[in-house]
Amino acid sequence: MQERIDPTSAPKAKLVAWCKAEERSSIELEQALGRFPESDRAIASRYDCPSHILSELSHSSDKSTRSKVASNVNTPRDDFIRLGQLFPKEFLQNPLLDVLLLEDPGLLESLPHTLLTRIAKNEQCPTPFLVWAASHSEEKVQLAVAMNPAAPEEAVHTLRESSFEKVRNSLPIDYVIDGSPQQSLLKEIKSALGKINPHQALDGWEKKYLGLAQFRYLDAESALNIMGHFFDTHDQMRVSISEHCPSDLLECLILDPIREVRTRAAKNPNLTEAQVSLLLGGLDTECLINLGANPAIGVAHLDQLSRHEEANIRAAVARNPILSESTRDYLLADRSGSVRASLAWRAKLTMSQQVRFLEGGKWTRDLAYNPHTFSEILRKLLEDPADKYTPLAVLQNPNTDSSILEVKLKHGDKACLAALASNPSLPDTMFHELFSEQNHDINLSLSKNICCPPDILRKLAEGQEKWLRFNVARHPRCPEDLQIQLARNNPEYGLDPLDVWHGLASNPALTTDLYREIASEKLTIAMARANDLLNLGSSPWFKRNEKKATPETLEAFVSGDFLPPRTIDGNKLINARDQIAIILAAASGYASEPARIAKASTNLNWLVRASIASNKNTPTNILSELGNDNHPLVRALAQSNSSAPVNNAALTEELKSTSQIAKLSSFLAAGERWLALQIANR
Repeated sequence: MQERIDPTSAPKAKLVAWCKAEERSSIELEQALGRFPESDRAIASRYDCPSHILSELSHSSDKSTRSKVASNVNTPRDDFIRLGQLFPKEFLQNPLLDVLLLEDPGLLESLPHTLLTRIAKNEQCPTPFLVWAASHSEEKVQLAVAMNPAAPEEAVHTLRESSFEKVRNSLPIDYVIDGSPQQSLLKEIKSALGKINPHQALDGWEKKYLGLAQFRYLDAESALNIMGHFFDTHDQMRVSISEHCPSDLLECLILDPIREVRTRAAKNPNLTEAQVSLLLGGLDTECLINLGANPAIGVAHLDQLSRHEEANIRAAVARNPILSESTRDYLLADRSGSVRASLAWRAKLTMSQQVRFLEGGKWTRDLAYNPHTFSEILRKLLEDPADKYTPLAVLQNPNTDSSILEVKLKHGDKACLAALASNPSLPDTMFHELFSEQNHDINLSLSKNICCPPDILRKLAEGQEKWLRFNVARHPRCPEDLQIQLARNNPEYGLDPLDVWHGLASNPALTTDLYREIASEKLTIAMARANDLLNLGSSPWFKRNEKKATPETLEAFVSGDFLPPRTIDGNKLINARDQIAIILAAASGYASEPARIAKASTNLNWLVRASIASNKNTPTNILSELGNDNHPLVRALAQSNSSAPVNNAALTEELKSTSQIAKLSSFLAAGERWLALQIANR
């Protein structure tokens, strides 16, 4: 018999098991809501979870909980559609979608364009949906279909007749062959190798379809991953440093081989105009999102990004504190809900615009968080909240009347006091009253409050709780002597992002000596790795792998040939899951069973089909079919295929000039300049 427990006070492990038990009633589940993310996930996963509970969990701050709500057949229609924009895979796999379409055949027409776009981009999207979406009146929906490698010929044919030029230009019909078909194929394969992510690269290395011959053409981060240097303590520290470091160090961090370092650097308020331009030119979506929310970007670049086709980038722009009135008004007409929600959350709106958001009722909680929301609006939100979280958001707002804060301080429950502790406009007396409560949630809010007094920060740092010490370490009001004390008490760097050292490294007010100690050491280590990769032939890693390599592989590495003769079973590679494995196998001239080649020849990735078309062992009937392919390079390769194997000797010198070498050289040069400057200043 299961132990009887109180869901409002039970420890996490017991509560999760209790929530999973079949005999739980709706009333019992409601009592457990919000205690722990793990218990909320267990509730959201129940097949018998009531709709009203799922509706509440659909607003959870825990992404995994919301994902499980999107998968649950009992989720209310409106919440299901809203979550579909964030979880298109779960949306498509939920049987609830079929039920809704039976009840309302016109449902697809009424779905938000953002949701349709996310669904159409998903590779598991049903073919009938792609065919329907290809005729949609919205350009972004058509573009999503065009980008989907699973788009059927019928959908592609419809897109060729699109009224939107951008859609027509995105189709493979517009591909221009540069040089001979074989030269174009080799350049495309080289480009594909450079786009493999670090995890794919390591998987290919372990499965032996990527070797030394392909290594030099991988992205620097992927190559470092294979060398055993992928995202360890030193990388995590550079990520922490990059968010607030001065612009002279940013010069090398925005060129760092690790993507997350570059991405975090895009948040830095000290970016120069030249550095902003460099990051904008990289076209990395995460970098552009962080740049869009960064005041250092400037009004002109901000206006440019406000017209970006990606809604999440426009939403970041909407959160930027330097948003101009003209750009704000332009974004107010945006069709994306995430953009309008961001405006309600952070933009400096006029009173009439705030009233419209209030009356619309959709983003009132975001409005309650907005530091520019007028006190009259905040009072209305408190009097007539849309949900139970909106009043808590009002209490965190610096514009909330002090009289309201005083009342809540005396009569509010613990949740109210924790929200109150996040308000930066509190007087010192209130800070001390809240600290006297000695409550975990209140202390956590205090440690993150940018105006928390230094004497309270000292007391918070005395405990052993990881989150509190981390927040104190990164707090801009953390006294200099306390920074040094925290560093001395934690001599070891850890990979855990909540390590005290990572908090110190991301503190905008870090002492100069500590800053130089962390930055110089971590940058030196990163540069040593980059040198290992740049001077690969003399690195210990290469010497170990050189002994294992065949003479053919070493010859291919020296010559720059990334399509050497292979000794692995060609049949296995031709039908591999990873498409780069199929491409390398086919373009290398592997002999394989006709049935396997036939299957690969219908692959949705045109580069796979192009590689099959170049293979001298491809049967003539398959070549005949590929000769009518919708991609020009596939057609050209099929029509010019001869018994001669593909040979890239003529392109050796050109292909040796990889982006990997250029990136690493730039990073090392910038790093050496910064380290030299630190030595000169000592």
